[in-house]
Amino acid sequence: MDAILEAAARLLEQQKFHAFSTNAIAALAGVSTGSLYQYYPDKEAVLRALVIREMQGRVHHAVEAMRQHTGPGAVMAGVAAALAHAQERPALTTQLAFAEPMILAAPHDSALTKGLFVVLQQAIQRDHGVSAQLATDLAHDVLGICKGMLLSAAARNSVSSADLAKKISVAVGSYLNAITKS
Repeated sequence: MDAILEAAARLLEQQKFHAFSTNAIAALAGVSTGSLYQYYPDKEAVLRALVIREMQGRVHHAVEAMRQHTGPGAVMAGVAAALAHAQERPALTTQLAFAEPMILAAPHDSALTKGLFVVLQQAIQRDHGVSAQLATDLAHDVLGICKGMLLSAAARNSVSSADLAKKISVAVGSYLNAITKS
């Protein structure tokens, strides 16, 4: 199963969606198409599993970074860690950025990001001394800022830009400071 997902990732990085088929994925993975179908009923299922795998990696890195920071700066550490994970494979992140919102829109995917949301909300509440309700609202906004800016960078094919981390950090930090200081 890992070989199939890794083959799908490499295919997207190298040839984009126009070459994304179960036959191409199976060939690159070195398995038969029938073997691929034992795990995934179609290419959309492979894409879904790949999006979830990559999102889990970003979530894991962000959560770990925020948990390691006990003082101010936990939110920014989480943002930086998630972005660093996304930038490890910028071509893949770029391709998946457009599929991710549609694939993760299903209600049963909320468990995927729930842990991240809780840790983010707690870090905002602790770092900025705001109420739980405001921290919840701000956590939604921070995730929206990060997702929006990553999608915008993907549209410009600039996910690997060194400036992206700075831009997102400035946007998130400025937003949080402006809202929590008023």
